[in-house]
Amino acid sequence: MDSAGATMRLLGVAEPGLISGAGNDRATHPDACDEGWRLPAPTEYRDVARAGFNSVRLGLSWANLEPAPPHTSPAGTVVHRWNRPYLTALDRAVAGFTRAGVAVILDMHQNHMSPAFKWPAPDRCQGAGLPTWVYPDTSIGATQAECDFFADRTEAHVPVGVQAGYSAALIKVVRRYAANPLVVGADLFNEPSAGKCPGLDVAPFYRKLGARLRHINPHLLLICQAGSGPGGETALPEPVGVPGWVYSFHLYLRPGQSAGAALGASFRPAARWHVPVWVGELGIYHRGAAAAAVPRGMSGEIRAAVAALRRHGAGWAFHQYAGGSVALTSRASKQTLHPDWLAALRSGY
Repeated sequence: MDSAGATMRLLGVAEPGLISGAGNDRATHPDACDEGWRLPAPTEYRDVARAGFNSVRLGLSWANLEPAPPHTSPAGTVVHRWNRPYLTALDRAVAGFTRAGVAVILDMHQNHMSPAFKWPAPDRCQGAGLPTWVYPDTSIGATQAECDFFADRTEAHVPVGVQAGYSAALIKVVRRYAANPLVVGADLFNEPSAGKCPGLDVAPFYRKLGARLRHINPHLLLICQAGSGPGGETALPEPVGVPGWVYSFHLYLRPGQSAGAALGASFRPAARWHVPVWVGELGIYHRGAAAAAVPRGMSGEIRAAVAALRRHGAGWAFHQYAGGSVALTSRASKQTLHPDWLAALRSGY
């Protein structure tokens, strides 16, 4: 699949460096959690291309795009205050990848909803995604914040509706790169949770936002994640129905896990709705900061998974290219951490 309607498979990696923080550059202004956005290393753009990947899932966040709340003009218009240094950094990343011939999927990301929420999980100092000013009352917690988001419930005294503000931020970015033919897609929301929000149906949200984005860029692929719950519930029980939409799910492998068991029934909705599939995060399941906790081996599981995905004609992005111990490379040393994983991924091209 591609944005012009031709058939291709987007085979790539995730680059999450621009997600974390609340508008602050980690290199110059790390926050109390030692977080903040950071650009990829200058060599990463060509290295991703040289490894044979044809695409990157480039993470970004509303929290970094708009760290200060908008205000309302005397005429009643919402005036957004976009973070210019962050937009400049995003420009550099998009230009770096696309000049290297790597297609970009813009990933409007959240994890535990916002840096407003501290210690939302035992191994995470804060969330990422939506601005801190969206949550003046953090006692609601990240789970309730997600359910409120999809119900379009906004806290008192927040100057813009939560969905309207989120949409405005993504529209700002999509419009900025609409003339770049290698910016091929937008991942509309990361990991909606049917487990946290029982009965969740994200299709109306995707449909409304997707229609606006297609108006800006008629060729843009609209990546719509199904999400899931512990009992196999889905947050996407019906087709989105907007031209150019793509069904997406995430797949994290565990030692000894067969590709068939890992994929399970994930492909059935897409087959029923006749839409393409893209696995936005194909990774190794890992919890905890210790390198010793990283599963040994795993190249066999990766080979089986990418072979199964190839049989289904599905694309994928390995999570992640640089960063922690389950990344392909070290962000600090630029060394390849798992050459066997890289070789296994390349077997699925």
